[in-house]
Amino acid sequence: MRCKPQSHLSRYSLPLVSTLWLCSSSLRASEISVDLWVLSTGIHDSSTGQGDSEGTDVVQNPYLVTHQVSIPIGQGVTFHNLSWGEDSGGFLIDLTHALHDVPTHSAFVQSAGTIIFHSSSPLLIDLSAFYTYQGLGAEFSSLDVVDRTVSPQFHYLDFGETGGPVFLGAPSGTFATTLNAILPANHSFRVSYNFTLRTFAGGSSAVGTADGGLSFTLTAVPECATSTFFLVLATAALRRKRR
Repeated sequence: MRCKPQSHLSRYSLPLVSTLWLCSSSLRASEISVDLWVLSTGIHDSSTGQGDSEGTDVVQNPYLVTHQVSIPIGQGVTFHNLSWGEDSGGFLIDLTHALHDVPTHSAFVQSAGTIIFHSSSPLLIDLSAFYTYQGLGAEFSSLDVVDRTVSPQFHYLDFGETGGPVFLGAPSGTFATTLNAILPANHSFRVSYNFTLRTFAGGSSAVGTADGGLSFTLTAVPECATSTFFLVLATAALRRKRR
């Protein structure tokens, strides 16, 4: 009885699994560090000078805080659930915005922030973000994921959109983006975001609303596991080519 040929990769599966296990067990504690952040929610009516803001630049772990701002023609709420441990972290930001388009009033409500972090191991980042608006003008004006260590700085994500009647666009819509990437060890990274709903003194008497948010996770990846995986693939390919 003839046996089925064994695949090239299966011959190396045991060494690969063993190495991955050893790499995983060798992860050092406190891999991820959040070095700085600025988190803010604000609303302003330039016609009357009325405004309100709330924010922080003090890094806390965990950070489970809601920022709320309001003036007579609108309001904004931003909920933060940010925490990280030895080799993983979760960063959730949910928001809702509302503005009344009053004649002669030009106003905006905004949720924005910057988070800077690093790790002594490579990091898997898994990110998603969206902003759904109705009426008035919406700006998902920026969402950046940047490697600050290299020069020039490298953008893993550089996203920005505008929409709504204020920008001569559709009265409603959704902006959305995602990112899944491996970030190198011992580099400094910046995640920055800006969600804005605004009027331009249109006087339509419409009430514009928007909701959305940003969510990303960080997971430390053993550097030797990544190298071993590609080495096994290269070895299998080379042997297949020789035969």
